Amino acid sequence: MSHIESRLGRCETGYDFYVEFICETEGLLDQLTQKLEEISCSVSLMTEGGRGNRVPWFPRSIRDLDKFSNRVLSMGAELSSDHPGFTDPVYRERRAQFADIAIKYRYGEPIPRVEYTENEINTWNEIFTQLSTLFPTHACREFNRNFPLLVENCGYRVGNIPQLADVSNFLKGWFTFHCVRSVVGLFVVQIPECGIPR
Repeated sequence: MSHIESRLGRCETGYDFYVEFICETEGLLDQLTQKLEEISCSVSLMTEGGRGNRVPWFPRSIRDLDKFSNRVLSMGAELSSDHPGFTDPVYRERRAQFADIAIKYRYGEPIPRVEYTENEINTWNEIFTQLSTLFPTHACREFNRNFPLLVENCGYRVGNIPQLADVSNFLKGWFTFHCVRSVVGLFVVQIPECGIPR
């Protein structure tokens, strides 16, 4: 076993567990799955590499994204020791709050709205102002053509950090894009239907 996580479960009482492990002994995975099914409300097996007659798991519907939304490459709630915010307890706590929002989100629920701090809004204001002056000369034609739509429809402006829910609703309406969701870090798994790269 290389990794284990738990959180409040979907069953009325209990927890969800996410376990990463390598199984090289023939038949052991089937035995483990059978034992887990005897004591669990449900078991989902996601394999990588397609060993034997198993097919690697991949999402068949957007709801399936919930099964691995916390499978990330890096930079979720935890930071590497060389990250600039590693020794900042306020930054780490805020980052953990965002990670928690992403982990708890399930498809079909409203995307949670975030209350940003005054410091976060001031940082956004500075970045937004500076980048807005650079876009006309440094951004590609497609970006410059579409950026005004984000300003008009999603709240991109000084004094307001755009909410993921507003961006998602806009993209759904304009582009039939329906895979916007909060995530803990960088996705590990490739999802061709959503254009999320490996």
